Amino acid sequence: MNPTQKLCAAIAVSLCLAATSGISGDPARAQNVITSVEFGTNGESLGRYSQTEPGKWVELDPSGNPRFEFTEVSRDDLTIGLEDRSRNIALTIDLAGSAIAYGVIGEQQEPLYEILLTSAAATGSGTDVSVAAGDATMVPSRIIFGENGTPGGEYLADGNGNWLERNSAGEAVF
Repeated sequence: MNPTQKLCAAIAVSLCLAATSGISGDPARAQNVITSVEFGTNGESLGRYSQTEPGKWVELDPSGNPRFEFTEVSRDDLTIGLEDRSRNIALTIDLAGSAIAYGVIGEQQEPLYEILLTSAAATGSGTDVSVAAGDATMVPSRIIFGENGTPGGEYLADGNGNWLERNSAGEAVF
């Protein structure tokens, strides 16, 4: 996939994420395509929730080591509900509120983490595209791309309609 194709795929997924947020597009036709959520506190990453297959998620520590497994129990345009029945734990990934709530299954949940980054696999391309929390509600200024969960680089907007491509080492490419 050349840089132009990557950018087009990234923008297409970003627009899909914007529709998912309910901010733009037709929410009745929006589709939540999120497959990975990086979480933390005060802007510091503490790990990631990643979908391993339809209906199955894993919590990874910052080094990528698995901690806990979850089953997806609900999904709509703005939220993803996960449960770990072995620990009687429920999580709600609130995309609109950029937060993750935690609690006992069937009881009130409390905010636990902030969402730092969401990712979605571009349909049929094998390319992952990430959008920083909050960026999906506006024209994105930074788009992270990669393949199979491995970051490959990013596109940065300069505010004048121009985009800069950087590789995974942060070097300007295009």
